[in-house]
Amino acid sequence: MKAREYGKDKDLALIDQMLKNEAHLSDDEILQHLILFFLAERVYQEVVETVGKTNAIGPNDLPNLKYTEMAISESLRILPSIPFIARAVSEDMDMGTRIIPSDTDIVISIFDIHRNEKYWKDPLKYDPDRFLPEEMANRDPYTFLPFSAGPKNCIGKYFP
Repeated sequence: MKAREYGKDKDLALIDQMLKNEAHLSDDEILQHLILFFLAERVYQEVVETVGKTNAIGPNDLPNLKYTEMAISESLRILPSIPFIARAVSEDMDMGTRIIPSDTDIVISIFDIHRNEKYWKDPLKYDPDRFLPEEMANRDPYTFLPFSAGPKNCIGKYFP
């Protein structure tokens, strides 16, 4: 067996490899990668603390994985699995500044709602803390619609 040679670039820590900039990453791209690794580590730590390193995650564990749920919600906010929905208006709908007549087909862009600066500060930034209970309490529930909302929402939203 050949002895391993240390001191080669392949042995550098990930951050050192990124800083060498062989992939031509900007400082902002490097920062975004590091934030992602930090957040993934935080999710991992929560899972280990909740269920242990070798146990499977069970249904009873899910309510205790608060940060993991926040991280998933933020992922769904930035990249919703269903980016838009279509609906048929069955009766005239007063929107305040205009009326949408009945028998009108409308398209609602969940993708755009989730990235609207009116509802989300720095909307392209990945920040699971947006889903802290105190943050959610101050936000209109119809600004986060990863599974639609109302009577025709996705039944999958109730299945962990």
